[in-house]
Amino acid sequence: MDLSIIAILKFFLVSILVCVPFVVLWAGVRTVNRDFREDSEEDSSSLPPQAAAPEVSPKKEWPSTREEWATKRKAEAQASRASKKEFHQVNVEPLVKETLKHVERIIKEKKEVIAEAEEAVIQKPAPNLSKLWASMDKAAAKERAAKRKAKATQKPRPRKKVTEEPEGSSAPQKVITNSTGFERSIDVKSWVLETAIGTCESCDQPAPFMTKGQDYLEVHHVQPLGNGGSDTIQNAVAICPNCHRAFHHSDDREAMKDRLYKRVKRLVRE
Repeated sequence: MDLSIIAILKFFLVSILVCVPFVVLWAGVRTVNRDFREDSEEDSSSLPPQAAAPEVSPKKEWPSTREEWATKRKAEAQASRASKKEFHQVNVEPLVKETLKHVERIIKEKKEVIAEAEEAVIQKPAPNLSKLWASMDKAAAKERAAKRKAKATQKPRPRKKVTEEPEGSSAPQKVITNSTGFERSIDVKSWVLETAIGTCESCDQPAPFMTKGQDYLEVHHVQPLGNGGSDTIQNAVAICPNCHRAFHHSDDREAMKDRLYKRVKRLVRE
């Protein structure tokens, strides 16, 4: 596995370990604060109105009993606060100190991991994406060539027999397709066509017709570009449209290719 991916995974793991103690500490402090607030609210709301005061002996007047009752509640509240303070000192403060030590240790480990990742990134050069894509294209081209070779050895499927005249379509639907091509050198194309002098380099027959005052021939790559062939004059020939279709679709196109290599001396097998 790539070192940069391992470094990223370590970084996320260390981040999670750092967050867990803080969440536990936050939950404990929140619970203590909530209990403290509830006791404070009881202290502030514990004094009932005159009508809700507890029954007292007729020998004592209400103000003195209310003051005694308030004093008692105040003492209880102070005792509760003192108990919570003691609990905080005994339980929460050691937890905070331990958590801080844990966090410091994790931060130190995190810095070490980051330093290792940076050193690995500096030492390891960036991958050459162009070479990677080129190797992937060559592998795909070999796979396509193998499929075509296997398809050529198979028996052709019989054509569909249509006994009645089909109606066809008076308004054919448009279809949008995506295709991938190769950028080709104009200089290579021009040189090959000029060298042919209007004669097919495969069947040695003149061009079948003229277009824009010039003999019409098509440039064909003997080793297809999709199979890893080069766009050079050692892999390109000028041939007539009929031979061009035969090189792509004929059952004996491999034999035609062998004859073409023997006929045209500049070609180099790829």
